[in-house]
Amino acid sequence: MSNNSILSFISDIHVKTNDDENYRLLLEFLKSDEVMYSDEVFLLGDIFDLMIGAHSEYFEYYNEFFSSLKRLINLGKKVHFFEGNHDFHLKKLFDRYLSREGLNHQQFIYHKGIFVEKYGNRKLVICHGDEIEIGNYTYKIYNFIIRSRVLRFIANYIISFNLLNKIGRYMSDTSRAHGEGFYENKQDEIRSSSRISAICSAKKFNADMVVCGHTHILENYHFDTEQVTYLNCGYLPQTKGFFHLNNGEIRFVDISTTSK
Repeated sequence: MSNNSILSFISDIHVKTNDDENYRLLLEFLKSDEVMYSDEVFLLGDIFDLMIGAHSEYFEYYNEFFSSLKRLINLGKKVHFFEGNHDFHLKKLFDRYLSREGLNHQQFIYHKGIFVEKYGNRKLVICHGDEIEIGNYTYKIYNFIIRSRVLRFIANYIISFNLLNKIGRYMSDTSRAHGEGFYENKQDEIRSSSRISAICSAKKFNADMVVCGHTHILENYHFDTEQVTYLNCGYLPQTKGFFHLNNGEIRFVDISTTSK
């Protein structure tokens, strides 16, 4: 905790392969001036469209991503990685990388749920977003299953890296059209529901800011009567940006204008 903490937040990039446009955007974020100037960097889940388990092949396949993490940690920055509903059961993978590279484990924080912290005079609730979602019980059952110990064991020891990639491509191809239509048709409903979830979460933790992703809807919304701010990073392939907090001042940064 610091009175002068500078923070950067991003979510829902959904990188599918190491040569797609989303991966390039992720790398641009990690080397941007704002991130280099940050004290703490938050990757708020669904950074990858499918990344599960401690498969060492990820180190080579996403070499530039892991090298960027190493650079940030060596610069003394804290990097926070939050499980999403597309990238999870990864703690062992990151622990293995940190140990292999001789990096400070305390500079990389892996989150399986909600993180609450005070930065300066603001108390923040930070998460992927599905953890604070109200209702949607079908999704909660799905979420319980994918984060179970059984699936963690299967992802780590039964399913190979190559098979996971094939499953990921299939799921991505079959779900994308449905997902795009779903978000387009229900944006108002999702926006309203997520704002209710955010204010309820802020009250629960006595916080004045909630920062998350998951809904794919960009938000910088202030509840005047509650004095609570709700930030949602949205879906990066559409928004092309991320949130940067400098001593409490909120700025949405367009990645296309960041340093190359």
